Amino acid sequence: MKAQDVDDDNQDFLKAFNKGYNEWFHTSLISPELRNHIESYEITMEQFDRITRNRQFQRYIALIDGRVRFSELPKAPHGEIIGDLVHIISNQLTGPNGLPLLIMVSDNGIHSWRNFLIGAVDVPCDNRTLKRPDASFKIRRANVPTPPPAWLKFQGNGQPYPNLVVEVAVNNESPTRLLDNMQRYFRRGTSVRVWIGVKYWAASRKFWCGWAERRLGGVGGRLHTQMHWPPDHHDITVATNIVYSIPMVTVFGPNIPIPPALPPILTIDSDAIRGTILGEV
Repeated sequence: MKAQDVDDDNQDFLKAFNKGYNEWFHTSLISPELRNHIESYEITMEQFDRITRNRQFQRYIALIDGRVRFSELPKAPHGEIIGDLVHIISNQLTGPNGLPLLIMVSDNGIHSWRNFLIGAVDVPCDNRTLKRPDASFKIRRANVPTPPPAWLKFQGNGQPYPNLVVEVAVNNESPTRLLDNMQRYFRRGTSVRVWIGVKYWAASRKFWCGWAERRLGGVGGRLHTQMHWPPDHHDITVATNIVYSIPMVTVFGPNIPIPPALPPILTIDSDAIRGTILGEV
């Protein structure tokens, strides 16, 4: 469907958006007809900022190719998975002085028992798409070489794009949407190096996890996984024995010095994620 451009005072769009927001806020769902109506309009980043600013749960509303998208509201074990992944990653990125060498910039405001509560940060993927990952890690500004490598992109506030982003989906987000969003992080205008994704299906008690890296050509993500999508996705009561090994040079990116104190590999143990899920369901 071709999108309609929205004027700042377009009352039909504003009425539909407000109705959709109220439905979503109270029930976590929007009727398909209303969702399609909202997505029939194309808006700018400035308009998106105005209509979502100061909204409760605004961190779960995204702008995808100019269209408003309401993401799933968090439900257990969403926050717990994020909290444990942040802990696992942070522990492997910490230098001998106790300071992380890639710093966390957002965990999407999710409450978890580890109390990682940092304000959510939008990641512009292009001039029509704003995504907010569940967690992200960037190079400390003081550690960026002078001059910075050509691949490293900076946002409007002067801060570098995250190197590593994490996304977790529980129930509502389909595998197709999860992977479509993954590809958006690797568009030409960003410098995200690594994506880590987890998907959990509560009804069937099954899960998936994998990671992706930026393709050598500079655009698009290359997915790495040893797990399957439905109908062959993995039962959480059965060990996977899968550990993903991500080279630190991939995480930091070309021509970024990697401190010798760090391990050469960032490891993500899918059974640790499985254990987190089992502990919460």
